[in-house]
Formats: sequence, structure tokens, C-alpha cells
Amino acid sequence: MTLEARASEMAMPIPIPHNEADRVSALHAMAVLDSPPETDFDDIVQIASEICGAPISLVTMVDTDRWWFKAQCGPIGVRRRRAR
Repeated sequence: MTLEARASEMAMPIPIPHNEADRVSALHAMAVLDSPPETDFDDIVQIASEICGAPISLVTMVDTDRWWFKAQCGPIGVRRRRAR
């Protein structure tokens, strides 16, 4: 059995909260998706990484069909896109 097949077998479905539409609406109202980096968020991930002794720390916004990395510390293999 391949590693991908095993991972697929072990994956649990993620339940969708009853207020998912409200959560997504609030996220869009904050206008944070596709926004440029902000020092405060960069500071938060740096502090979290240091406190937890973790090489990677993220502030991630989850939309209906994507993840937006607002801030990141450490190598995650994904680059932050610039705002349009």
C-alpha cells in the first residue's frame, strides 16, 4: 500500500460548523485576504515560535476554498503571495 493510500485511509472528514457562512462572511468583512504583510502579525508568529520552541509558526486565514498565510515563521515550502 502506498503512503498516499494509507494517508487517505487515515484521514477523517472535517465537520463543517453550523455557522460556517457567518465565519466566512466575517473573514471577508475583515478584508485581510490578499493583504500585504503586517508587522504585528509577523511579530506574533515570531514570538509564538520562540515560546513554543517550534521551528514553524503561522497565522492562517481559511476561506471556503483556500488558506491565506497572513504571517509565517520558518520553512513551510509555500511562499506568501504579494497583494494585488
